[in-house]
This record gives sequence, structure tokens and C-alpha cells, in this order.
Amino acid sequence: MESVWKPYNPHPQKKIVADCVKRAVCAVTGWDYMYVQRTLNRIKRDLIAQGHTEIQSFKSRKVGIELCRRMGWERIGNDDDHECYEEMTGDIFAKSHPTGKYILQMPNHWVACVNGQLWDTYDTSQNGVAWAFVVER
Repeated sequence: MESVWKPYNPHPQKKIVADCVKRAVCAVTGWDYMYVQRTLNRIKRDLIAQGHTEIQSFKSRKVGIELCRRMGWERIGNDDDHECYEEMTGDIFAKSHPTGKYILQMPNHWVACVNGQLWDTYDTSQNGVAWAFVVER
């Protein structure tokens, strides 16, 4: 059986760090890693200025969700913001979406699904998927 995981690390120095939001956004957009980091930092500052003082870092899930909202990407799956990881795994999602670009919300993690492959620094195919953003069908 062929793996749906594709090793992917856009970090400029190929470091393995807690940057899953940046990796996922780079994978689905083709944007430069540092451009994504600057964009997320700008959104973080905007949200803090709007009163979201609980945000400590551009790594906050709220910052990533705001980027997706600003891009106009449709959210599919669990409608509320509670995490629900029941039947859908990364493997099942990837195989049922052989074309298109998606950002998947997994437990404390984001991963890109590009044309039926999970692009990430490690294999997340068995992780549950709560919801996804559709970047391109």
C-alpha cells in the first residue's frame, strides 16, 4: 500500500521546529516561508490590536484561522470550534480528496493535503481530522 505522506519541510534551514501552520500554508500556496511568517505576525498584531490579548504568538491557531478567513478559504467539517476527531483520519481524507489543496486541523497540528498527499515533516496519516480549509478543489 502506497503512503499518502510526502516528506515536506520548507524551513529555510531545514530545521524541525513547531511551525506546522507555516508549513501547511507554504504547501498549499507556494508562498515563501519567511513571507508566511511575516504575514502571520501581521495578523497576530491586528488581532491583538482588536482586543485578542490572549494571543501570545503567531503560532496561535486563532492566527492561522484568521489567515484562512482572510484568504476566503471555505471551512468544511466540524462546524463549531470544538475539536472532534472521530472517524476521519489523514489517510482517509487524503484518499477521498485525490485532487485539490486543503489545510487539515488535527490534534494540536495543521497539515497540508495536496492532491491526495499529506505534506509534512512527519507521517500524520493516522491522526484524526476535525475539519479542513478548502484552498483549491
